Amino acid sequence: MLRTIGYLLLLPVITAHSMAAQAVQDEAPAALQQWRNWVLHDHPQYTCANQFNSADKACEWSGGLQLRVDDKGGEFHYQVTTLAKDWVTLPGSREHWPQVVTNNDKAITVVDVNGRPRVHLGAGRYQLKGRFEWAKLPRVLDVSPRAGLLQLTLRQQRVAQPNYEKVGRLWLSSEEQTTATAQRDSLSIRAFRLFTDGNPALVETRLDIDVSGQEREISTGPFLLDGFTTQRFSSDLPARIEKNGQLRVQLKPGRWRINLVAHKNSPLAEAHFKPANDAWPKQEIWAFAAQPQLRTVEVSGLPSIDPRQTK
Repeated sequence: MLRTIGYLLLLPVITAHSMAAQAVQDEAPAALQQWRNWVLHDHPQYTCANQFNSADKACEWSGGLQLRVDDKGGEFHYQVTTLAKDWVTLPGSREHWPQVVTNNDKAITVVDVNGRPRVHLGAGRYQLKGRFEWAKLPRVLDVSPRAGLLQLTLRQQRVAQPNYEKVGRLWLSSEEQTTATAQRDSLSIRAFRLFTDGNPALVETRLDIDVSGQEREISTGPFLLDGFTTQRFSSDLPARIEKNGQLRVQLKPGRWRINLVAHKNSPLAEAHFKPANDAWPKQEIWAFAAQPQLRTVEVSGLPSIDPRQTK
């Protein structure tokens, strides 16, 4: 006889061999392939990534912005990937307009869009570079809120934690900055998942992340499990979900949380995970919330623990 699993039964040791799941077919049937471009014509963001802080998709992903400035001017190196045609905002403003802007060492046109220097790019990877000239170091320099990882060198001194506001204002005055000190890089990720039976079944994933050392970008997972589709995604850090379900996140020192709600594309019968690399925990804590009014469910293949023994 099947038994009903009680609410919030914790399943702590989920290994790569615990369960199996079916992958979701992402391609259209062969007979419909010829219509793909026509259908997507009015939806250019279809191929773009889910944003960490919005229901909209992001077609621009920053690989990092490097800025070197002093009292006479400066230079920038902006690595960016665009998944569809998009406007990319460069550092600077009308008061501090970037000069000699290039992509892969070839000149590129910069356009004034609402007072900000922007370039229009197609899908691809770009290495954008430019220079600044000024008579006196400005107190503030405008930087795109999408810039992500930011490396600032001020008067030939690396700044450990640039004073950067989310609205896109970077403070350059020396009294606002602290020069870099050596600190060991470390990363700890704890993963929690709550599966809720239903039609469709849901899984809520929570990551608690502790970071020290330099700012950096990693890709790890699995964050989005096979056979699930994203519903909501929020993060304290710039992050995106890759097509293979891994999480790409730009780390900086501190304690952070990332949340994901996803639904199953078919009836929930099996699930599994396999760490993509050493950054992902070898064990996750899973919980299952049964819906006895819908069906009786039995979870097998996993040990259980008392929820009171967990945090």
